[in-house]
Amino acid sequence: MPSIERLTPASGPAAGGTKVVVSGQGFNNVSSVTVGGTVGTSELKSPTEIHLTTPPHAAGHAQVVVTLSDGQQSSHHSASAFTFIAAPIIQSITVPAGKRASEPVTIRGADFAGATSVTFNGRASSGFQVEDDGATIVATRPSGPVGSTAIVVTTPGGPSAAYAVWLQPDWTRTAIFVMQIVYAAVLIAALLAYLNSSAFRQFLPNPLTVVPLGVIWAGALGAVTLSMTGLVDQHRDDWDRSYVFWHLTRPIIGAIIGSFSYLVIAAGVLASGGSPGPSAGTTSKVSDLFYYALAFLVGYREATFRKLLERFADVILGPGETSTSSSGTAATSTPEPATGTNAPSRPSPPAE
Repeated sequence: MPSIERLTPASGPAAGGTKVVVSGQGFNNVSSVTVGGTVGTSELKSPTEIHLTTPPHAAGHAQVVVTLSDGQQSSHHSASAFTFIAAPIIQSITVPAGKRASEPVTIRGADFAGATSVTFNGRASSGFQVEDDGATIVATRPSGPVGSTAIVVTTPGGPSAAYAVWLQPDWTRTAIFVMQIVYAAVLIAALLAYLNSSAFRQFLPNPLTVVPLGVIWAGALGAVTLSMTGLVDQHRDDWDRSYVFWHLTRPIIGAIIGSFSYLVIAAGVLASGGSPGPSAGTTSKVSDLFYYALAFLVGYREATFRKLLERFADVILGPGETSTSSSGTAATSTPEPATGTNAPSRPSPPAE
């Protein structure tokens, strides 16, 4: 007579499809394996093991019964009981009226106990909590999803049906884009004033210390252009407000790195016996335009310039040592925001 000693696992979704290992004795000439009276798909592996795929069944306990070809059946007991878990059901979702992505949404429904994930258009929630009643979840939406968004709750009983809500876009993305337009307008206005007003030119020192103002201006404009093109090319679902400061500091970073590129090139020219440009008080020399264009490109492709500097430093000083974290793993560099046509489809900061 067959006997069941253990089911692994002993629970699964009511929709069926759980692969269960049935362990026991006397599994010879098995004709069928039923779960709650419904025949499941089974495969006899040995006289002590059967692989079973559960059929759909109402939520609750159901007995697994092994029947041999001579009609003998395994007995009912706790070790042979399989628990079907109901899939969660979303009945309503409350979305805050504000546009902050960090504001939580409240999900109400049934069978949320043991929830393993809450997703927004397939992206995991930044954090969620199941209330004690098992029928309410408070979840924080991840960075990115806006507009019509499908929310799905997953529990040991499987995923819920998708529930669509409308999520407002993060206002910081629009604010940053407007700020970049202001940056660009100020830079262009300053250039026009410098070219057309002698009083304005006399007001500003040129060069500023040893770096011509044109180089500083071009580096800042290149960095602002990088930020603006990234915001245009990047889908609004990919916006990450943690990079707001990155965008806000573009003019300063671009001016600094553009100036540094000028100093590097000028030092090389001086070392070779040449005379670096641009010259103070001039605006039309072709050599001046070279430095301006270089500063703009360096501001626009800041990450590329840094990599070139790292390689140059490796050649002169040797490769640097890889630092390790307290956990013993190699430390990694902070990811750059991605822009342009290489912007990733998943939510990620804008990079170069």
